[in-house]
Amino acid sequence: MREDYNNPELEEQNLKEFNELCDMKEFEDKGIQGSWRYFQDGYGNKYRWYVKKQADGKFHGKIWNRQSRNITTHIKRVKKKMVIRFMNKKCNEANTRFHKAQQAKRERQEIRDAAKPKFTKEELQAKAVNEKIRRLEQNIKKNESKIKASQTRIKNYRQKIKYHQRRLASING
Repeated sequence: MREDYNNPELEEQNLKEFNELCDMKEFEDKGIQGSWRYFQDGYGNKYRWYVKKQADGKFHGKIWNRQSRNITTHIKRVKKKMVIRFMNKKCNEANTRFHKAQQAKRERQEIRDAAKPKFTKEELQAKAVNEKIRRLEQNIKKNESKIKASQTRIKNYRQKIKYHQRRLASING
């Protein structure tokens, strides 16, 4: 055991490993440098890869999730093409999932639309006029409890109700 303390080869190896750890720590503290490119899937997630090699001698890629606003995956490869392929593969998988979900959503919407009742143009107009009449009657109730200055408004509301009732009668024929 005593021999290990004075072994120059072991000290040199330890010093080398220590320097590598210090370089890795410095790299992590400094962060990834340089410009990057990205793919974007239907969900808005970004699949980034950095254009230049980083200080550790590798190309880096990150997947940024739009919903959580976090980097979910971080990869390092020696070849840039491998990083781009990985990012493209993950983006294509997500896009396939997205398009499948969109298709299912459209199909569900079509089923809901088919189940809704179909109204004619006259029925829709009558429904809108009835809603206006109901709103004007509520306005009259609200203004009857107020001071006399509201009498003019009440009179106008009653005239509008008569107009809409005549219109409703002409729609229903």
